[in-house]
Amino acid sequence: FKEHLNTIVPYNYTVKKLSNNSTGDFGITLYGNKIIFASVRNTANPKYKWNEKPYLDLYEATLSKDGMLDSIKPFSKTINTKTHESSAAFSKDKKTMYFSRTSDKRVMVNGEFYASVKIFKAELVNNEWTNITETSFSSDQFSTLHPALTPDEKRIYFSSDRADSFGSFDIYY
Repeated sequence: FKEHLNTIVPYNYTVKKLSNNSTGDFGITLYGNKIIFASVRNTANPKYKWNEKPYLDLYEATLSKDGMLDSIKPFSKTINTKTHESSAAFSKDKKTMYFSRTSDKRVMVNGEFYASVKIFKAELVNNEWTNITETSFSSDQFSTLHPALTPDEKRIYFSSDRADSFGSFDIYY
């Protein structure tokens, strides 16, 4: 992958690990001077049967002078639940957050029980994440995940395996 990047990226760069302590960190986004990311590092969480790792939670950290994640702590308790949370996206004013969360209920889809992933919206009110609601384009019948806001915040891009997709998961807005 790194060798391929060297042939297609028109500038010099260095790829470095941000953390030496976890094999399950991903979905990094900036939130002011903090970094928000998903991780399986909460060993108190129950283990997910699919991979025998703890459920994902969102974490916040700062970046040390040597480019490593520092002062890592769990993100808001109102966001992190007993299911998976990941892939946060924030509005420019930092008062609205979109994130992925696995549904806590299973429904029958094509003859199998299925827990979909949905995108939720939260609002920062008095320094607390509140008014957490499922987006209107999420469903129990398919997964909708990994939100990304456009710079003008007029569109939200996401991945979904809805019935009209071309493959397993496609990008929608």
